[in-house]
Amino acid sequence: YPPHPDLLEALSRAARDAATAGYGPIEFKDDAPANAGVGSGAFPTRFVDADGHPVDLVRYRGQKKLVLVVLRGLARSEGGRVCPSCFAQALGMTAKAAAFEERGAVVLFVFPGEGAGGFLQEFRAGARDERITPPQLLLDRHCEACDRLGIRDDLAKPSTYILDRQGNVVYAYVGETSTDRPSVKAVLAQHGLAKPSVARVSGAAWRSASSVAATRALSERSRISSSACRAASNW
Repeated sequence: YPPHPDLLEALSRAARDAATAGYGPIEFKDDAPANAGVGSGAFPTRFVDADGHPVDLVRYRGQKKLVLVVLRGLARSEGGRVCPSCFAQALGMTAKAAAFEERGAVVLFVFPGEGAGGFLQEFRAGARDERITPPQLLLDRHCEACDRLGIRDDLAKPSTYILDRQGNVVYAYVGETSTDRPSVKAVLAQHGLAKPSVARVSGAAWRSASSVAATRALSERSRISSSACRAASNW
């Protein structure tokens, strides 16, 4: 699933903005094993979307896996601006939307504090293509979800969670710096998002069917041979 050219351009701009802000090149971690835990029942499920409508993550249970990415919001350390790393992460995850869909997963972004509208506006301006779907934002205006998860910082530490179809957290990564985040490659490689092995299953089924067919063919050949011998003997 090659990224749309406009997304690649936007990612390049995000990298340049990060360098201008003193971040250096944005490089997320390809090797990012889980480094945090979430207690049973502690994971927040109720949010509101960017339009103010309530969203309950329970509605996805039994249907979809969830990748929940907590952004930093308009942190004071960024001077109230969009964090370049958050922008780059959102663009990168959006570019690989088809790969997540193939794995039966939905990607949602939690935006702590105020200013989600400005983030979406900047995303659209950065992507420069109305065909690129903006990220699905869940608002955590008072950082209550961040408090429950223990990731409160300036607003929030950048964090990534994977939930299985039963709502269990199977992967949790909490970053200690703005750029301390798993790459899209690292997220897709997690066991909880294993790609369906259709080809391997089909291959096994084909080998099994072939084995059965071969056994039947040998049995039939043996039966025909025995019948021919008996017929020749009688003749």
